[in-house]
Amino acid sequence: MPKTTTASSADALCCCEYIDNVGEKSHMLACCCDCEALDDSCDRLITCRAIPNKNCQALCEVISDRCRIPWCDGSGAIQLHTDILIPVTVIPLSLWLCTVSLLVTVIVLISMPFFMLMFYRIWKRRTKRERTRFFYAWAMVSILIVLLEFNIIMWSDSSPDRLSFFHVIFIDITVVLMFWALISARGDPGVIQKSEKGRPCPSNIKHAKGSKTSTSETWLENGSHENVSSHKIDQTDVQQANSGSHFKDPVANLLMANFGFEMEDLQKCANFKKETIYQETVTWVDSRPFKGGELETWCKLCDVRKPPRSGHCNVCRVCIQGRDHHCVWIDNCVGRNNHRSFIVAMLLFIFISCYGGYMVLISVCISETFFKVVRVPIQCYHVYELEDTVSSLIFASSCYALLVAGIMCLALLNQVIMISQDITSQELHMAAQRGLVQCAVCAGNNVNNRGILQNWIHFWKGKRPQSYVPSIV
Repeated sequence: MPKTTTASSADALCCCEYIDNVGEKSHMLACCCDCEALDDSCDRLITCRAIPNKNCQALCEVISDRCRIPWCDGSGAIQLHTDILIPVTVIPLSLWLCTVSLLVTVIVLISMPFFMLMFYRIWKRRTKRERTRFFYAWAMVSILIVLLEFNIIMWSDSSPDRLSFFHVIFIDITVVLMFWALISARGDPGVIQKSEKGRPCPSNIKHAKGSKTSTSETWLENGSHENVSSHKIDQTDVQQANSGSHFKDPVANLLMANFGFEMEDLQKCANFKKETIYQETVTWVDSRPFKGGELETWCKLCDVRKPPRSGHCNVCRVCIQGRDHHCVWIDNCVGRNNHRSFIVAMLLFIFISCYGGYMVLISVCISETFFKVVRVPIQCYHVYELEDTVSSLIFASSCYALLVAGIMCLALLNQVIMISQDITSQELHMAAQRGLVQCAVCAGNNVNNRGILQNWIHFWKGKRPQSYVPSIV
């Protein structure tokens, strides 16, 4: 058995040492040692046996833990996150591979979307939908590549037509604006927080040690039924608590008098947590799911009320006001607070990719001017015939930028269709389960749809309705 060393918080680590995921001190040179998952997987490959999923998951965890670089600040080697490392290495290597020939360029560019789709499926299946920075890092690396192309062409003498300084400054300013919108989109999407006072509902009250309790069935003013544990106190306290109260139930009055509850707290517990809305009465498109024939207006996972147009995210593990969807490209949910910033970031990203890709193509390729205004690249295959690898690399990068822009345009088109109806992706998904969707993207009984123009005006002003008219829920 190999000798293991348990790390202490007071031990100093050299630049190549680190504390592994089991709390033991290890060294970067031992990255291939003492790995049962790797040994078992190699044995199965040699004997042509299937590798179980648990081995693959354990192997991925070991690789993620042992992928490090030396660091000299006394804390040991720094871990490199694989979800960031993969895009940083795969994209440049793929583009460098595209410099071989035009056929290889086509094959690589076609395979890259399938690679991302494969990673997405593996992420959903193996990590149980935990948050990942893979797609966010992929998008950032793509933008940086376009910027690098512009600067290379500006100072390169090999291209037929060098870009002017104005074009480079313009694209740089656009990138700064896109990053500003992206930072805003990665902010708070509208997480539904618990009550500021954090008081539980009466049914969850824990009394002091040694106090005598008894369970009594209470009916609050609106007829909601609760099981409440209350202190046994004399009749004088009950009369004092009932005096001046708006609740008919003495137990509710005792909670306000002895436990510091306010009337607003008890009304929230009575009106929100126990409200019952049956499925057959819900004729409108609602973002909340149904369970047991009733509309879920209370999230048991977050212990918060789910208002209209809200939804629970299984990735972020929170409830979001006006939730649209969880976007893996920004590693955040899109909700009421960041939906507009998300759309702006998408528009700028598409513009940068299209404008950058087009300007690069007319710079490295032989282009022709039509109508004395529009320049169109007509001959690009010569970039592979030149001995200059930079030209073929720039050409492949521009094609990649245009490919990414095309994929992003599909996502933007989906958002345009949703906003034009004043409906979120969460609501469309729930409407599809209830059979209220036509042509895959049009939802019926959408009470918030006031026409395309009004829907867009409300969206950009941040005044989208947050209720289901004429319903009061």
